[in-house]
Amino acid sequence: MRKGFVTLMLALCCAWMVSAPVTADAADKIVIRFAHSNTPTDMDPYHALVTKMQDKLAQKLGADRVEIQEFPAGQIGSEERSFQDVQQGVIQIASLASNNAAVFAPSLYVLDLPYLFRTNQEGWDILDKYWDALNAKCIEESGNRIIGWLDLGYRHICNSKHPVRTIGDLKGLKIRVPNNPVMINTFRAWGCEPTPLAWDETFNALQQKVVDGQENSYVVFASNKFEEVQKYMTELRYKLQIIVMVVNDAWLKRQPADVREAILEGGRLATR
Repeated sequence: MRKGFVTLMLALCCAWMVSAPVTADAADKIVIRFAHSNTPTDMDPYHALVTKMQDKLAQKLGADRVEIQEFPAGQIGSEERSFQDVQQGVIQIASLASNNAAVFAPSLYVLDLPYLFRTNQEGWDILDKYWDALNAKCIEESGNRIIGWLDLGYRHICNSKHPVRTIGDLKGLKIRVPNNPVMINTFRAWGCEPTPLAWDETFNALQQKVVDGQENSYVVFASNKFEEVQKYMTELRYKLQIIVMVVNDAWLKRQPADVREAILEGGRLATR
């Protein structure tokens, strides 16, 4: 009797679990994994993108509809790896320098040409004008769609050897650069010894004198405390540091229409 009662109760419980309605949260909530390479601080523009994107999605869809999970400081790999992870569906959004995205979407190499934009505003005007054309190329070449552009200012150069006042002063300096052919050839043409290194190896390489210097924007200098290992700064202003925020285009198209629209709108607004 006891055994039959227990069996009956188990059967009733299983039936209730099968027939019980799934809550809206469990059924509809979309989790977006967002990766970037910077340490999440109040000064960090990458972390600010995550926060702004979450706010925009919450405003558009409701706070419980979409959750963004942040993976900062290269927790799941380099910027190049994060772009690949978006391609493969491991994560949904990544923010990275356009020069690193160009490895997989070669049309973006055009943004690495030196002295392409005379001012920040000129850069924005051109990016806005050709956004759709560049995006079509990026999707065709990589499967990833750009949903936002971020400008971190002009890239300059710092080093631990000597002041750089003329082009001749660059000769022989070992400068860390991304593994990007346009940037490597640019610094080689100026007489430097460009040294491609992963970003997470850069501070130690500067500290141990493996390289003499590196190039980046002021916000990157400050957030990484390069003043501790570098002595001389030169305002080279040779290239805008453009950050792209990307999603996998096929993944985006599979989302409900309102979610898709919110992500596209949120990307634009979060980077402005």
